[in-house]
Parts: sequence; C-alpha cells; structure tokens
Amino acid sequence: MRRRGIPPNLVTFNTLISGHCKDGEVNKAREALEMLLEHGLKPDIFTFSSIIDGLCRAHQIEDAFNCFNEMIEWSVTPNCVTYNILIRSLCVVGDVAKSVKLLRKMQADGISPDVFSFNALIQGFCRMNKVEKAQTLFVSMLTLGLSPDNFTYIAFIKALCESGRFEEAKEIFFSMEANECPP
Repeated sequence: MRRRGIPPNLVTFNTLISGHCKDGEVNKAREALEMLLEHGLKPDIFTFSSIIDGLCRAHQIEDAFNCFNEMIEWSVTPNCVTYNILIRSLCVVGDVAKSVKLLRKMQADGISPDVFSFNALIQGFCRMNKVEKAQTLFVSMLTLGLSPDNFTYIAFIKALCESGRFEEAKEIFFSMEANECPP
C-alpha cells in the first residue's frame, strides 16, 4: 500500500490487529495499534474489542480490563460483544462472580445482554456445580425475552444430570421444542 502511495486507514489497521490477535500475536497487535496512533487515527470499538479478545485468549485478563478502561478513556463506548468477551473469559478462569458483576455493569450502562452473555454465565455456574445460580440466570434470560439455544440447554441439562437431578434434566430437555430449540 505504501509503495502505491495509499495510506493505511482504520479498516486496514483493524484487519491487521484482528489477524494478529486471532493468531495469538497480541504484542504484534499492540505494535499495529501504535502504528495506527502514529498515523493520526483513532481506535474504535473493533480495534479495542479485537485487542481485548486477543488478551483474553492469551489469559491476560488483567491487561484486557486495562485495555477496556483505556477504551473508555478514548470515549469509545463498549458494546455487547466487548462485554461478552470479558464475561466469557472470566467464566473460563472460574471468576463467575466477577462476570456477574460485569453483566450488571453492562446493563447499568444501557447495554442489553444477549444469549451469549447468559450462555457464558450459565456454563460458568454449571462448571462450578452451582445449578441453582444457573437456573436463576436461565429464568432471567427467559424473562428478558431471550431464547436459549442448544449451548444453554446442553450446559444446563449436563449440570442437572451430574448433580443427580435427572427428572429436572428431562423436563428441561422436553421444554426445548416448546421453546423452539429442537434437541
């Protein structure tokens, strides 16, 4: 691009940053972010979400939250995807309590959670054998008008079976079709 006299734009940098993050090269993504800034461009939600995702995949959760705060300092408003990346990552490392707080912050910021937000939390609680908390979230999800998907049901049914609650697991299984989610 440079040889042709075409300066890179935000889309170019976002593509580069996203690619580096997906390849696990977070340091190269940060270098690309520095180049983006040197070109006088302002990072956007895609820039920050890619880097946050890359940091989370590299198990650098604290750095991901620092990037999240930096994003806010840049006056870039987080979206549902950004929150979901952090919620999922916290659940994966077993910090489900912090992910619930983040869900509440998300809602307080006026951003509606989606099925992916709830799936991460439900799966997190199920992995910790906290079926009641998962069940509460399941009900909250339905109350918000969100339709559970197969991932929601699988996590929930598996947790019920592992805790010996087979009748409840069967009820949930048979409710799948009623909720337009065939098993």
